[in-house]
Amino acid sequence: MTEERRRTRRKFSAEFERDAVELVLTGGKSVAEAARDLGIYDSTLGNWVKQARIDRGQQEGSSTPGTGSIAGTGAGKREATHGAGPAQTSS
Repeated sequence: MTEERRRTRRKFSAEFERDAVELVLTGGKSVAEAARDLGIYDSTLGNWVKQARIDRGQQEGSSTPGTGSIAGTGAGKREATHGAGPAQTSS
């Protein structure tokens, strides 16, 4: 039997993620180049860059909660307030 080797999931600080994204968005580096320089996977950095663009309104998608974007709001609220039918009153 062979043992499967599992990679441990690395955690990055919010500051590291923010600085890495800025290297791509304002530093003129490609995702692959910046990821290589930082020693992280380009897919990881690419996901961070994509989410940052969504949060900044530069790309469509679901924004990160707490970023102040209005994406994804509205429909659920309408269903919650109007989907149950007319309100009943007691006589």
